[in-house]
Amino acid sequence: MAAGLLALVMPATLYFAASWALNLSSADLALHANRLSVARPVAAMVMVLAAVGLLFVAPGLLGTLAFRGLARTRAMAHAWSLAANSAALIGVFLLLRWTCGVERYSLIVLWLLWTTILFVFACRAGSIIGRLQEASRRHGRGMLVGLIAVVVMIVAFFPEQFEQCLCEDGTETFELARSLRQHTLPYWELETWQLETWGPAPEGRMGTVVVNPSLINSYWTCALQTLVGDNELATRLPYWVWWSAIFGVMLRLITPPDQRGDWLSAVALALVMLLSCVLFTFYVGYNPYMADLANPGVVDALFTLLLLLSFDCLKHHDRAGWVMTVTLASLVLYCGALLLAATCLAAWLCKPIPRKEIVRWGLSGAGALAAVVGFYVVYGAVDGSLPYWFETIDIEYINDYLGGAPRWKSGPLFAGYFVLGCGGIPVLGLLAAWRRDAWQKTVAGATLIYLVVILGSGFKNLHYLGPLLPIPIVLFLIPKRPKGQTADRGRVLLAVASILICTGLCWPKARATFTLNRELGLNTTIATDDYLTAVRWARLRYAMREQGVISWDCDQHTWVAYAQKDAAPQNPGPLVLTDRDLPSTEYRLLMQDGSTADAIKLYTRDARWAQRLSSPRPLRPLDRYPWIFHPLADGPFSPHNNLLTDVQRIKRPW
Repeated sequence: MAAGLLALVMPATLYFAASWALNLSSADLALHANRLSVARPVAAMVMVLAAVGLLFVAPGLLGTLAFRGLARTRAMAHAWSLAANSAALIGVFLLLRWTCGVERYSLIVLWLLWTTILFVFACRAGSIIGRLQEASRRHGRGMLVGLIAVVVMIVAFFPEQFEQCLCEDGTETFELARSLRQHTLPYWELETWQLETWGPAPEGRMGTVVVNPSLINSYWTCALQTLVGDNELATRLPYWVWWSAIFGVMLRLITPPDQRGDWLSAVALALVMLLSCVLFTFYVGYNPYMADLANPGVVDALFTLLLLLSFDCLKHHDRAGWVMTVTLASLVLYCGALLLAATCLAAWLCKPIPRKEIVRWGLSGAGALAAVVGFYVVYGAVDGSLPYWFETIDIEYINDYLGGAPRWKSGPLFAGYFVLGCGGIPVLGLLAAWRRDAWQKTVAGATLIYLVVILGSGFKNLHYLGPLLPIPIVLFLIPKRPKGQTADRGRVLLAVASILICTGLCWPKARATFTLNRELGLNTTIATDDYLTAVRWARLRYAMREQGVISWDCDQHTWVAYAQKDAAPQNPGPLVLTDRDLPSTEYRLLMQDGSTADAIKLYTRDARWAQRLSSPRPLRPLDRYPWIFHPLADGPFSPHNNLLTDVQRIKRPW
């Protein structure tokens, strides 16, 4: 009882104490603030950690203990806890939107009420202390290794992960999460262009987006933004929350029942986490100057967690849990449907459960996904977004997958990157599994089916491989004999050495924190109060880039996210984006789109800004990538495609 009360009360108490010490409003850690307060870093750090404890740790722990008390959910209590907390968070947001609005204190009150309900059920399920001691006995040493690894990695990569400005993908995650304070589903600018126009439509339209569903991760990110502020840290921090959970699930999968976890195996898992962190921090994404952990890092991390949980459900023959995790995965990425199909096919071949049961599992999962699709279709029709979704799916998925790239070249290349991302030798776990039990064969088979589908795509990116990278190490480290765990120590040491070598191969040649997008935005005033108008004006960046007015490519949404939007600014920034003429005595015209009277114009009040925009030379991929990633940095398989703009991407011949 006392431990449960401590888990319930302590995070909220620390959060309010730190918040009071900082004397902040909800906007004091805003996107424009760049980073947390330098003068009061300790209080700020306590506030962030308390917010994570309040939002994720306390309800996750209490939910797991509560579901452990039910016979039907005991084996997969941690998965059911994630599902229940996600559903509760969506319910809290809906209730707040319909009543007093989403803001930090109302969110805390309702979330504490939900956590209290979990606490009551956890107490009814038995002794909280006893079950915590049991979990600590089995996994305490391993989780301590994982926690230390997470702290070390956050400190080591803090500049690139939290001080770096947003890019277009990170801005998407940021805006989709923020939109949930007013909308049920993520809401942003729709991709309303037609292929034959070779460019974005000038008018723009807001609506529910389907580039990826992003529903579950967006709600969690929005909640953290509400508690910590609308900033880069709140948008990227869920990556480490989900990866901490991934580490815990991996540790559970490699530890035999009633055995104590091996700390050396935990070290190997921590090194896989480090290798994935290096990939997502420096190379995964579509921006030529940086990778943004907010997207696809956060999204892929939650999907990876749900992927592992689905395999865990299969291991414990929990059909309802498996359907639930596959459905949640589909509400993060569309690959949830691929996960369902690959698992069912592999299970049919390897028979971890009777084939009659496999059919039932597949039909149940397909029915759940059909219900999700039906909900989206109805919602999109009511919202008015549905006509644009087909176009978006065609551009983002069908067009990319069927692209006429030489698969006989890119396929082996990305297969090699898969081996590298798995840490080298641990990839043999996919082969060793075929000599083990039916569950391991199924996991290996589903992974290989998933991988083949990825390798068959015309357009590829490293993040497609991301969710699969932890699976081989899990299969590699599962003991051959459940009660002979120490006999595999040589295998663990071999995995550790191999992962360290692969991490060294992936280490960047140079590290530089990219901040130019933030600098541009914070010094720009856009003379309108309307978001869509501001985005349309900021498309001037295409012409600016083409004519060399700016030396890097800042997408319009990121520019707007950082900029001041004010139709009648009293104190405009050094740069002013407008459709009106400004007096030449005070302003210098830097760029104009067209020659009409209402053309979009960029003015400056400081002549030095012309030089500042055109002179910076941010690190390009070839300057930053090690030799092993040079085919991605500047070549036929480069996702950056020599700084292709959105307009140019659609000109691809297929």
